[in-house]
Amino acid sequence: MKPEKPAILILGTRGIPAAHGGFETFAEKLALFLVGRGWKVGVYCQDEVERIDQRVRSETWRGIELIHIQVASKGPRATLEFDWQCARDAARRQGVCLVLGYNGAVFLTWLRLKRRKIFTNMDGIEWRRPKWGMAARTWFWLNEWIGAWASHRLVADHPAIADHLATRRSRSAIATIAYGADPVASAPEAPVRALGLEPGRYLISIARIEPDNNILPIVEAFCSTKRDMKLVV
Repeated sequence: MKPEKPAILILGTRGIPAAHGGFETFAEKLALFLVGRGWKVGVYCQDEVERIDQRVRSETWRGIELIHIQVASKGPRATLEFDWQCARDAARRQGVCLVLGYNGAVFLTWLRLKRRKIFTNMDGIEWRRPKWGMAARTWFWLNEWIGAWASHRLVADHPAIADHLATRRSRSAIATIAYGADPVASAPEAPVRALGLEPGRYLISIARIEPDNNILPIVEAFCSTKRDMKLVV
């Protein structure tokens, strides 16, 4: 008898193909990587609709099962509705659950009750971000604790995050996996020169312009001394 393929379900993103943020890009890259090595991969995708006519539907994209979940709300409520419906559906399927982020970790308790294996990439310390109000910070703080204890294994993307998670769980339950990128061996110079820049002679910061991303300290540090470089934000 042919052995069953190893299976994984990826929860916690808006879905793929990636068109939103870093977690979506990671989910797409990882899913394609695993499919190429014989895994069965499902990725949950959020569909915001005016009226729910088919709560769950599936399609195949490049060998990956895209599990579309319809939600009829907006904003944070839509995210919570989506996370709950994903957990309910995943509990009925086979495979390891890889959860990206802990904002809806309260629903992981359902997966644990259904004896599903859960790995959670805990992302950053969301409840410390100044942009959130007290209610949101409280929600994130509670879910960080729930995610830390409901998951079988935690993934940190930086040693400092691993140190923080170690205040919630033992080190043996935490793995640190840094972000990676595709190597760029060569690239056309014309787009850079069109901006008045010389290849190899500038530094660049690419991020959302918000206090958490420390754009102002980067600019201030760069301007603190004369440099034979340009800074591009």
